[in-house]
Amino acid sequence: GGGGRGLGAWEATGRGVGDGARGNDPYAQRDGPPRGRVGHVVRFHQIRVWLPTSPTAVLDSGGGDGEQAVRVASLGHKVTVLDPDSRMVDAAVTAAACAGFSDQITAQVGEAADVDDTLAGQFEVALCHGVSMYLETAAPCVQAVMSALRPGGIASLVTKNAPALAMRPGLRGQYADALA
Repeated sequence: GGGGRGLGAWEATGRGVGDGARGNDPYAQRDGPPRGRVGHVVRFHQIRVWLPTSPTAVLDSGGGDGEQAVRVASLGHKVTVLDPDSRMVDAAVTAAACAGFSDQITAQVGEAADVDDTLAGQFEVALCHGVSMYLETAAPCVQAVMSALRPGGIASLVTKNAPALAMRPGLRGQYADALA
């Protein structure tokens, strides 16, 4: 949209992943430019082809600071961000406002595995990116995300191999972190 509304207007503000909205949060540092932005853009272009062309309800479970929600809202969808960290939820609300999508993005505190009756069956699309690798077992999270979908809905689950996460600090010589 025009008048400072939209993805381009939001990106022009320099907001989003790595903007310092989360202070010294290790997640923010990990996803700082350019790595984080590239990852979000690549995932967005991969899911974009599967998103319905008409506006629909999308759950972004573990949606963090709203980076993906803003991109999805830019296509006309209504997005509900669910994240366990209130700072991330606040950052998602700020990202929505900066992009002019406050009317399309809502955010609330909650665990991915805790989709309750108010969210169950409410979405055509459910995104759960980069969440399950931090969980001891992914099954409750996946079941909850699937329960959020209406019949025939689409789920996008993206994760890294949790044991392989130790490789990064190991390759940097941070052996204590790799063994933790």
